[in-house]
Amino acid sequence: MTGIDPFASLTAALLALAPGALALARSWIRHRTVVRTEEENTRRTLIAVEGSDPARRAAVVRACAELHSTVERHPGSGR
Repeated sequence: MTGIDPFASLTAALLALAPGALALARSWIRHRTVVRTEEENTRRTLIAVEGSDPARRAAVVRACAELHSTVERHPGSGR
């Protein structure tokens, strides 16, 4: 009579959990990428607003929003 190979059981368990762990990792990386992008966009907008005339700040924010949306549609073209 043969016993159950503990390494085979461990391997099977790891293979069963791997797809879920990879999906979780992909979701986390996607989330952190979005958060980081928004932080950078906010930082750039704040820098632009700080150096602008108070009467023109709304136009500066609109221009920054347009720039950020263009960069998101065409990654790599604005950096």
